[in-house]
Amino acid sequence: MANVLADLTDDEDMVELINIVQRRRARKVDLNRENHFLKWSDGDFIKRFRLSKNGVRFLLDSIQNLISSPTMRNKAVSAQDMVFVTLRFYATGSFLQVVGDYVGIDKSTASRIVYKVSRAIASLHNEFIKMPTTEQEKRTTTQQFYNISRFPKCIGALDCTHIKIMSPGEDEPEIYRNRKGFFSVNIQAICKIV
Repeated sequence: MANVLADLTDDEDMVELINIVQRRRARKVDLNRENHFLKWSDGDFIKRFRLSKNGVRFLLDSIQNLISSPTMRNKAVSAQDMVFVTLRFYATGSFLQVVGDYVGIDKSTASRIVYKVSRAIASLHNEFIKMPTTEQEKRTTTQQFYNISRFPKCIGALDCTHIKIMSPGEDEPEIYRNRKGFFSVNIQAICKIV
């Protein structure tokens, strides 16, 4: 760099150098991100994110302090957009590139966001995942499950699903290949009647 600066003979050379540096720093960022709360009707919103607007607002309020960037420098993605990216990924099973394009970010940024938001959601488990402990709670929950779906003696539900990913390309990518032949991560969900 010192040699380059020593060779600069006039203002035109300096301007050219500044332009080169600025081109290298150019990033693919869409600052005109849409507000999906305003864009979609309630029904369309649920179709796209698998949660109601109120559900997403509740989730955002619950994890915002865990995922927000300390500043908006470097065109940081807002906590709201982070939640939209993650929910869109969960709802569609799309590749990160497609999900990133949905809010105007690169796939590597989408990957980091999905990881960060997923960790934040998982950190709330003690607050929201509570199995019945007293006999009265067990009877009430059992009755509620029976009323909904005729499941006898049920106090909770557990399910798993695979989310498609691209081959991680690590030392052992085959550990991510599922029984159906594609690469995925396995997630688990627990629910109770509220």
